[in-house]
Amino acid sequence: MLGSPPSAAPPDLPVLPLTRRNAYDQIAEDLALAVTEGRLRPGQALPPERELTRAYGVGRSSVREALRVLESRGLLLGTGRGGFVIADSGNPLRRSLRLLVSLDAVQLSELFEVRRILEVETCGLAAQRRTAADLAALAAAITEMAAGMGSSERFRGGDLGFHLALAGATHNRLAAQLMDALRDAVALALVVAYAIPGSPERALDQHRAILRAVADGDPDRARARMREHLSRVELDVRGVAVGGADGPDPGNPRVPR
Repeated sequence: MLGSPPSAAPPDLPVLPLTRRNAYDQIAEDLALAVTEGRLRPGQALPPERELTRAYGVGRSSVREALRVLESRGLLLGTGRGGFVIADSGNPLRRSLRLLVSLDAVQLSELFEVRRILEVETCGLAAQRRTAADLAALAAAITEMAAGMGSSERFRGGDLGFHLALAGATHNRLAAQLMDALRDAVALALVVAYAIPGSPERALDQHRAILRAVADGDPDRARARMREHLSRVELDVRGVAVGGADGPDPGNPRVPR
């Protein structure tokens, strides 16, 4: 379903001084970032050309070229009425990884190795760079986890949202995009982890500890808390994946599908 019609002014789209590079290039980059950070969501209608022209202070030709570029990348879908909506998978890298996961079940060892490489350092950067808005987003995700303790879908949504918000708190666009690209693979492991007795409660406590370290601006403690969390979840999920006489090879188990 398409998003509701945009308001008279697009408040979430910053007005940037567009200099040095081609204006359409900068507009396309800025809109792509808004998708990655969740300020523009799948199915949401993009503001019309005239509003984007006014917001960015450029001519319509620059806006049209930016929209054409984003449509060619699969980030936007035309509505057939001259408008655009955000495509379902705004991150092309996520689409590529989704295809890989559909062809070959994710190996736990590979998934958690990558998560440690990315998320442990993400925690350290977040502790150094987080803003009040970042901390509010992380706290809101934890609140969602606590409220969803009896609902797998709601709890997992809060859990995944926490990790995405943490990547966003680095204010490193590539880190945020990489975490977003992994979200489908991570979601597979979360389905299993939620069903393990005691795992959701432990996850909630560990997320709170991570948030405290980030809020305190302590990068070393933040990294340590994330490393502990990922190691614990991997052990929990690995135990389920390996279980059974005909289960996968214990040395290289795969996430159950």
